Amino acid sequence: MIIIKTVLCNVFLFLVIGMQAQSGLSMDMEKTMNKMQLEYIQPVEQFPTFIDGGAIKYFNYDFGLEIDGGKMLILVQTRNDDGTYIPQIAVSGLVSTLATNRQEFDIRVMNTNDKYLMETNSDWAIESLFIPKKGMTEYKIAYFKALFKEGVGAVNILYLSNEEIEVFPIVKYSNN
Repeated sequence: MIIIKTVLCNVFLFLVIGMQAQSGLSMDMEKTMNKMQLEYIQPVEQFPTFIDGGAIKYFNYDFGLEIDGGKMLILVQTRNDDGTYIPQIAVSGLVSTLATNRQEFDIRVMNTNDKYLMETNSDWAIESLFIPKKGMTEYKIAYFKALFKEGVGAVNILYLSNEEIEVFPIVKYSNN
């Protein structure tokens, strides 16, 4: 009887630990979220794989998410607001660096509405759609969302995919 209880207890612990490991945030993600006063918004009907910080050509990121076995890659970069950061200028330069220079492709820039600012608790936000620069990634389409909260900082979110996708917010600033 004691052996059966021990085995059942071990199986239960194995399952609990396994479930936590699958749904747990990466260490880089947790650290960044705390530092930047961010909350994670779970994508509906999607179960991402969390990725630690790293870099792709032209873009260093603090953490990432891989959706549907790599059909979409989401990379998140943050910057603290030190009082000198101007998000409009920084984002313009970053998107210009990430997007292809080929003249037959446009960079589409869209302002966000007040509802999106409220959902993300941001002071400023903007979206962009473009073709990534050759050699940056194997993905064919890039969506870019930038959020800014005065006194906290900026969050740049790069969504990469091979087909058009619905882009959703994955983080929001805490209400603190």
